[in-house]
Amino acid sequence: MPTPRSIQRTYLTLLLGNTLAASFIWGINTIFLLDAGLSNLEAFAANAFFTAGMVVFEVPTGIVADTVGRRRSYLLGTVTLTAQARDRAGNVTRRSVKLRLCASCGCAAARSTSPGGRC
Repeated sequence: MPTPRSIQRTYLTLLLGNTLAASFIWGINTIFLLDAGLSNLEAFAANAFFTAGMVVFEVPTGIVADTVGRRRSYLLGTVTLTAQARDRAGNVTRRSVKLRLCASCGCAAARSTSPGGRC
């Protein structure tokens, strides 16, 4: 049987790993955005929109998870994240900065939905 100390250690290890992974992705995402043809200002604006989207969507996606169930919330996040990945892979958002900013908000919505399903 796990002890409270081992549960806490496991939680903190997973939290550290998730935080490190999230921090590394910012540099890679910025390079991706610059390679897609965005200027420095546009790339950092896209990252700012992602961060703002995470803040805005965090509570509503938690409400969705509590209302319809965590599994369905996780599924919704997975479907949304897949759509965002296909959008980026298809370079649909290359046409306009506004579409790129909307895609960043959509990706934030997907990312904030997924953890709601894992809690």
